[in-house]
Amino acid sequence: MKKLFFLLCTLWCSSTFAQSVYTGTIDKYPIEVILNVYSDDEIQGIYVYSSNDEPINISGSIKNKVLSILEKDAKEKVTGKMVIDKFSTKATQLSGTWTNPTGTKSFKIALTKKYDLDDGEGMAWSNRELLQKVTSGNQYFKIVLSKAKDDYQARVKALKVFEKKTDKLLQTIAVDCQSMGINSVETGDFNFDGQADISLFESSYAGANTSSKYFLLDSNGQYKDSGFEGVSLTFDEKTKRITEVNQCCAGSQYTSTLYKVANNKMVKLEQHCFIYDEKKQDFIERKWKDCQ
Repeated sequence: MKKLFFLLCTLWCSSTFAQSVYTGTIDKYPIEVILNVYSDDEIQGIYVYSSNDEPINISGSIKNKVLSILEKDAKEKVTGKMVIDKFSTKATQLSGTWTNPTGTKSFKIALTKKYDLDDGEGMAWSNRELLQKVTSGNQYFKIVLSKAKDDYQARVKALKVFEKKTDKLLQTIAVDCQSMGINSVETGDFNFDGQADISLFESSYAGANTSSKYFLLDSNGQYKDSGFEGVSLTFDEKTKRITEVNQCCAGSQYTSTLYKVANNKMVKLEQHCFIYDEKKQDFIERKWKDCQ
């Protein structure tokens, strides 16, 4: 999972040409759209109908200033198509059409740019909210981004939890993390109590190493910082164990540490050191001190 996060971060951080949030309508129905335009004119993003706040995945491309987008459900089935004419990342107003897969229904699209989430030196802005790709039960999430003039990339300064359909703000969590765009939040049962918790991407390091912050759902329906710490943690709900894998030295060695959860605390069970052996062309377990 964390290796996937690293690959996503590489794509997000280095190849994104424009990141923009739009509001508008499909026919008479209010929507919010997040578009990530990449340097090869490919598009990735999500949009939601304000009536249900369920993110819908979208992807497409720009050709001759026409943006063609397919929307897909969780099973990757195409559920609709959008065509935006005279598309430009600088445009504040966009218009086009939405059609169903069979082409029997067609509705007008009207969008207004709410704001850009551009990076780069010398640009400063604050408190711009970005919808997240995942939801949990009757909740959806937004990260709050700010960028100082001297920073190259925006940072996540807060995580907001909303109630679907009513848009009621349920909780605001102050943080200071790197942004993974619409992929910053994930869900999972991180303390193995049968309830869905949330995680927020925190930072990427050398190689595939990453870290996240984990927030556990309490009996009052609030998310509390777990205090879980570690590099590239993975959670096995079947065995109820947490594994930490920490790469080092240009991938020539790594450590693996196994934890259980007791009283919502990570408890270390075992740890191992592996170093690549050129002769055997494989990683060989060594003494723990050899990886220190």
